[in-house]
Amino acid sequence: MTAYEYAQSEQTLYLGLSNGKLFKFCSKSIEQKSIFTSSGKPPDLAEIDSPNCHKGSITKIIYAKVNNMSLDVIITASSDRTIKLWEAKNSKTNNPCF
Repeated sequence: MTAYEYAQSEQTLYLGLSNGKLFKFCSKSIEQKSIFTSSGKPPDLAEIDSPNCHKGSITKIIYAKVNNMSLDVIITASSDRTIKLWEAKNSKTNNPCF
């Protein structure tokens, strides 16, 4: 993990990795204090992927709401000298990176 951002209003943790991948973890309830379960199972992380994703380590993540708070976006910076804008609600099956 090279970068992280916590979106408190969405109770979502975004994780950037050294391979340029972006993951998100959504809390199941407000009482959930850990991303790991008591049984020690791995967390339910969803990869946010796109053909246009970073080629280097993600070094900074910013969560923001735009368009009068109707659109959630993730802004990432990378060691590959690019900045990407992601649609936060999309998962690996969509193309969230603009």
